[in-house]
Amino acid sequence: MKIKYLSGLLMFIFILFTCFQVTAKGTDMLQERIYLQTDKQVYLSGELVWLKLITTDTDGKPSFLSKIAYVELLDGSESRVQIKLDINNGVGEGWIALPAILPTGYYRVVAYTRYMKNEGTGVFFNKDIAVINTFNNEEKPENSKSVTTSLSAPQLQKMNNTISLATDNAVYSRRGAAKIILDNLPDNIHTLSVSVAGKDLLPIADGKSLTEWRSSIKSVGNKIFENKYLPEYEGHIISGKLVNIETGQTEHERYVVPFMSYIGDKIHFFSGHIDDNGIVSFYTRHTNGVKEIATTLQNVSGKRYRIDIESPFSTQHGDKPKRQSLPLDSAYKEQLLDRSVGLQVLYAYMNNYLNQFEYEYPYFSSRPQNSYSLDEYTRFVTMHEVITEFVNQVRISRTQGKSYISLYREDMGFSTGNTLVLIDGVPILDHGIALKYNPLLVKQLDIYYDKYVFGGQIFDGILSFYTYNLNYPDLEMDESCQFFDYEGTQICRQFYMPDYDNESKQESRLPDFRHTLYWAPHIPTNGSRSLSVPFYTSDLQGEYTVKVEGLTTDGKVVEAMSVFKVE
Repeated sequence: MKIKYLSGLLMFIFILFTCFQVTAKGTDMLQERIYLQTDKQVYLSGELVWLKLITTDTDGKPSFLSKIAYVELLDGSESRVQIKLDINNGVGEGWIALPAILPTGYYRVVAYTRYMKNEGTGVFFNKDIAVINTFNNEEKPENSKSVTTSLSAPQLQKMNNTISLATDNAVYSRRGAAKIILDNLPDNIHTLSVSVAGKDLLPIADGKSLTEWRSSIKSVGNKIFENKYLPEYEGHIISGKLVNIETGQTEHERYVVPFMSYIGDKIHFFSGHIDDNGIVSFYTRHTNGVKEIATTLQNVSGKRYRIDIESPFSTQHGDKPKRQSLPLDSAYKEQLLDRSVGLQVLYAYMNNYLNQFEYEYPYFSSRPQNSYSLDEYTRFVTMHEVITEFVNQVRISRTQGKSYISLYREDMGFSTGNTLVLIDGVPILDHGIALKYNPLLVKQLDIYYDKYVFGGQIFDGILSFYTYNLNYPDLEMDESCQFFDYEGTQICRQFYMPDYDNESKQESRLPDFRHTLYWAPHIPTNGSRSLSVPFYTSDLQGEYTVKVEGLTTDGKVVEAMSVFKVE
């Protein structure tokens, strides 16, 4: 018998191991920390903030525990932006699109994993960034004492004490070819990032470099973990509450099995778990992007329930005041004007290039053994007739007043009717609903005859119906089935970097006002001690900062910084 397992064996083994650790070791629990790097420190409202994450233990060594990170942009204790990022081999990357209406001020970027929430917000990563709104005429630069951000030679040398960093020239022309040269790299690099961005206009008091963060990693010492949040070892854990529809109270019910599925033309189905407090957990994978999800229940309890999905983000960020004011010196006026115009031109002319995304492989990779395009067959007025007349190896039976759809396999004969039925991804546990559905709304029917295991629940095959617009029109479900728009992990965005490798490109009249010239959150070194990184400058003149940050497999920091000019 062929059974396909699509979720969670490793997860359940890991959970058991983790629970054993809690009981047996107490204070010896594995602890996790996270570092977040940005491409620069000072931004304009409407810009992209490029992010890179590293997860470690409390000794600063790479950690591979969590697969999901949470990042928030805070205005005091109020969250302005929330994103979820995938972590692969202890490294994650992403971006924050700063709202164009974001007021000028200092903001706090917070990063953490689900597992870190067991220790409280004190172990979350925090750093400040400055945001300047050049679209608001009321926020004009004032005449005040100028603040310099220049680094002295000793400071530069201090940051360069690990590796050798240089550019092939100190001054470049606009749209010129440039090269970053790295030497004396350790041969055991775990991750290495390079950013090239315009020099920050003002200093950030709590900007946190990798070295500063590494020296301040906190351990809980003898404090026992709360042990409320399991690590997201395989993928994103979507949580909610089992709610009694009549009382509105959260309850535990042993005779209820929760299910969740993504709406669309790809099968994305999960079986969940309910703990003693009525908390529902779905252990998911490959859930990036904003999608509609449906939740439903297999319920023989005699009570009416629904699942209310909850936010995975932390609800406690302390009672910190609103953003600190950011007084702007009049000396910055011309630079800010250039950057503001450049930002608007960049989005006007390069918007297609700035919105290039990379999509991951599908969660469900099996192909249907049979697929029917219903427009190629005689149309019948009932789904019962459609299945009976031309769908092979499918039988409809009726037991105790309920209809069941069974699939036939040569090694097993017809199944008992425990078939997973989906309409545009919506789980139809009552097969009678699918049989009453209007077949004229259905474009395609896919059939999978194998047995499938979703989170411990076994199904004797899958029937998946797809409508023309994948929006399940006229589908009537009871109140136990709920629909949500859910934002999963962030889709990987490509960093836009044009090349000017010939004269025609250099003389192109298409403007290039990139302020961040280069961003590579993870450059493989393959054990090499030297590295050369090419890039091109833009049309923006001024000073630029090259910053390199990395971590070795044994937890040592790799960090360096250099500057150059574009004239």
